[in-house]
Amino acid sequence: MKVIETFLRSKQGGDDGGEDRLFTGASFVAVIDGATAKSGQAMKDQPSPGARAAEAAMTAIASFEAGIAPDDAFRRIESAISAAASRTDGETPKAVCAIYSRARREIWRVGDISVRIGQQTHPGEKLVDRIAAAYRAALLRTYLLEGHDALALRASDPGREAILPLLRRQDMFENGPAEDPLSYAVLDGSGRCIGRVEVFPVPPGADIVLCSDGYLGPAATLAEAEQRLEDDLMRDPLRIGEFATTKAVGPDAVSFDDRAYIRVRTD
Repeated sequence: MKVIETFLRSKQGGDDGGEDRLFTGASFVAVIDGATAKSGQAMKDQPSPGARAAEAAMTAIASFEAGIAPDDAFRRIESAISAAASRTDGETPKAVCAIYSRARREIWRVGDISVRIGQQTHPGEKLVDRIAAAYRAALLRTYLLEGHDALALRASDPGREAILPLLRRQDMFENGPAEDPLSYAVLDGSGRCIGRVEVFPVPPGADIVLCSDGYLGPAATLAEAEQRLEDDLMRDPLRIGEFATTKAVGPDAVSFDDRAYIRVRTD
């Protein structure tokens, strides 16, 4: 396989990727997105829970044998995240991840990483996030209609504050029954995601894309992904339009979320 292009950028503009990570190796490539803390208890100068989960996943993937099966792979990631959680206090480290296995010609996904295989796309979506984003957008629109300054709303984001009770309780839906439309898969060290792993076969010679939800979807090229995002950020820094999200672009940020992108041409 050939890695054609990669990109990693935090929402603050740093090349460290914030809570997103990219893994590239001879047998696997992966995009990992650590979950944003909801408790507000992140310790200054310490890695966030999401970053700890993402790093644990990276370490686990680096240990994989080429022919490892998807459930075994995610069990190993879950074990690594559980170990990371046991060494810290506060919010549980969590992440989502998509992995391409060269030996098996498969993409494995847990959570809302977006996937593209040739011309076929599998966007990463969570219904509970869409509900929260829609409520936040409607509330912020009322503030704008009252004449509030958009830049000031980006800084204070009362819409984000309004949806925090749901964001802090939505873990009740994590790794729930697949028939529950609000349930979603996540890596949290519990092992409950096993059985929720999505597997996508990949034909020889296909271009595949994996990207985190800091992008608007799995565009065919990095240039297209970046241009779509830049255009939409210019139109809607409050993130209350077509691609509404659960948080705005902060005044000191370059985007609403960290982002990671990788495009690979398979053997």
